[in-house]
Amino acid sequence: MIFFPHRTYTYGVEDILGYINQTFPYFRDISGYYYGAEKNSEDQALTEKQRLFKINKLSLLVATKAFGMGIDKPNIRYTIHLNMPPSIESYYQEAGRAGRDQNDSYCYILYHKDVDKKINLSFFNNSFKGQERELGYVNELLAEITFPYSDNVRRIQELVVDELGIIVKINRWQQHGFDRLYINSDEVYSIGNQQRNKSFGYINVPDLSSVVESDVTRAYGDYGTCKKVLDQLVQFIKTEKPSGAPAQQWLDTLFQIPKKPGIEEVLRKTNEEYSYIEIGFENDKINQLNDYLRNKYDQGFNEYIIRSAISYCESPQEFAKNLTNKYHAATGHWLDFDVRDEILADPFIRRIFPQIRLDQDTYKAVYRLSLLGVISDFTVDYRTRMVSATLRKCSDAEIISELKKYIGLYEPQVIVDQIDQKLTGNARQYSNSVLKEAIKYLIEFIYDRIADKRRRAIDEMERAILAGFGKSGNSAFEEAVYFYFDSKITPELRADLKSLQEVNLDLVWKYITKTKGKSDEIGHLRGACSRLLIENPDNPVLFLLMAFANYSTPDYDLKVAQADFRKGWELFLTKYQMSFSEYEAGLKKFIELTIGFNKFTKKLLEPELVRVKIHFLEANPSRLDAVFDILETSKISDLNQLIILKMPGENSSVNFLCGILWIHDNDAVQALRFLKKSIDDDFFLNEGLFNKLMNYAKNKEEIFKAILAQILVELEPSYLNSIHKALEDDYTSTVLLEQIINSIKRINNKAYEQFGQIK
Repeated sequence: MIFFPHRTYTYGVEDILGYINQTFPYFRDISGYYYGAEKNSEDQALTEKQRLFKINKLSLLVATKAFGMGIDKPNIRYTIHLNMPPSIESYYQEAGRAGRDQNDSYCYILYHKDVDKKINLSFFNNSFKGQERELGYVNELLAEITFPYSDNVRRIQELVVDELGIIVKINRWQQHGFDRLYINSDEVYSIGNQQRNKSFGYINVPDLSSVVESDVTRAYGDYGTCKKVLDQLVQFIKTEKPSGAPAQQWLDTLFQIPKKPGIEEVLRKTNEEYSYIEIGFENDKINQLNDYLRNKYDQGFNEYIIRSAISYCESPQEFAKNLTNKYHAATGHWLDFDVRDEILADPFIRRIFPQIRLDQDTYKAVYRLSLLGVISDFTVDYRTRMVSATLRKCSDAEIISELKKYIGLYEPQVIVDQIDQKLTGNARQYSNSVLKEAIKYLIEFIYDRIADKRRRAIDEMERAILAGFGKSGNSAFEEAVYFYFDSKITPELRADLKSLQEVNLDLVWKYITKTKGKSDEIGHLRGACSRLLIENPDNPVLFLLMAFANYSTPDYDLKVAQADFRKGWELFLTKYQMSFSEYEAGLKKFIELTIGFNKFTKKLLEPELVRVKIHFLEANPSRLDAVFDILETSKISDLNQLIILKMPGENSSVNFLCGILWIHDNDAVQALRFLKKSIDDDFFLNEGLFNKLMNYAKNKEEIFKAILAQILVELEPSYLNSIHKALEDDYTSTVLLEQIINSIKRINNKAYEQFGQIK
């Protein structure tokens, strides 16, 4: 079995199987494919492929993950994943279909660092388009419901269904001077490794003549059935279009469907408990954009180009760029450079991008509202592309109750109990709508919890793969998967997390100490954290334990360990409001414990103590004592890694620290800017500060002292004699004195003359 991420294209089932059969003809008669079907007729054909594979008529099956999870075929010898699976669970389930007869089997993953994660993230980003966009889709449905423009092609399509009871799909084809309506059914047939819709034939639009499908394989039923459908369509066109109007012109006509009141208005106006509403799969934004592009830029734009451009697109900038690329792909020629530049900067395109609601966005919005009880039931009609929803008139208390019920499935009661006050307070202050605040809370929660969980699963899968590239090879990958599912620590740690009344550092110390620095125990700890972080993606205890486990493994990616380490402390500080003193003490203990078990982590962790002190400066902009504490207890190289500022900010403490760092970097101009800004804003250059600077400079290099002297004279010339007196014991170099004198000469002549006497 070979697993693929897509149905078609470069990494798709159909394309790759075609390549395999062309390259290795032996496989043609013994290979098949399977993927999630969109229609019943497709499903039947794919089920047959699955059956043939199970009874050994096919020896090679290429499939997406939609291939039956419960398939119990004992003699699968190989599984190959063309792309990294989205989670360790997915890999375990899919690879686990091999070797069920207990004989040796082999499971491969083909991995490339520039491709695999990117494919998984494209699926992820298409499912989670961003909180603002998702909130916009729901708020749109609450305010008003718009529908895509309709056309006469869709109209006659519906008439055939109503009149003959046969579902048809009409595609208009206009190329090389031809204008045809191809009439297809929803049934499929196989051609090579691909499936196509069966056909009735086509209609020539200019003269409304029809051509019945003659290929028996392609045809839907017999000649008479196909002819009947085509004749009925021709009759509909002749009857429905205005007398004498060309068929082309009538088919080109688009008309807007009137918008309808939104869900909130429907519920507000009714006294009934239940109401009914229809929601189109899409809104009218693609039509609006199509009109805009055709009128402003080029008549070659169409809805197909827009839909291609928006697929798997994450930002307005990317969408605008895709529009020009897809235009080229569809038309064969490029827009002029100035037109392309204008499209990339067009504010209307950027504004409308997040408003385009597609079918998957609509399903999600409807489901979110159903979680809150506002939609009690809904049905999806793929033929009319409509969602029929039953609305329920809920009180604010009922909406909050439904939200709490859902959140309570994931969060402790202490979080659930805060929902009432938060929603009612926000409704009073912002939206005057508990429903809108509940939707906002729900979407934020889904992103914080579920989206983070999915993203974490992708990261964990890649981590396991990368472990297999280390010195231990495949055994490290096997170990990562084994510990993920079978860590002896998981049950105990999960129970400890659930029983916590308050999230604190006690569990961190407990489990670090339990490992005793032994590699096997650390492996169990990492496996437990990998598994539980997917269940609890915002738990700081798990992030710190994961960081400890990764720091303690010599061939592990230390950047990943550092990211977990920082994320854990960030959550303690922000979500759980840890005090700064507790933070600093906890960090020191964590570093001491980790270094105690693994001395090689010392270089990696000690700079993190400096980061803590810088965090303190950022929170306390007027603490000069903290600046000198950092300077006297930290390595300059560590500070330079953590603070890279080119322009002074608003924090006097950070500005002063940066000024000293620029002196160490021998840049008098930058140093003066930062020190002057901090002194002008907050610190007064008095005797106390002067003495601190002299004391700090005491054992520094001569060039440091020269630049410091230059800056101090610029800031306050009256300190000239004091500078010399304070540092005269160190001024043993005539070269240094010359440097200082020349520096001061550039500042002002009066000071230069005074210093010349000292010389």
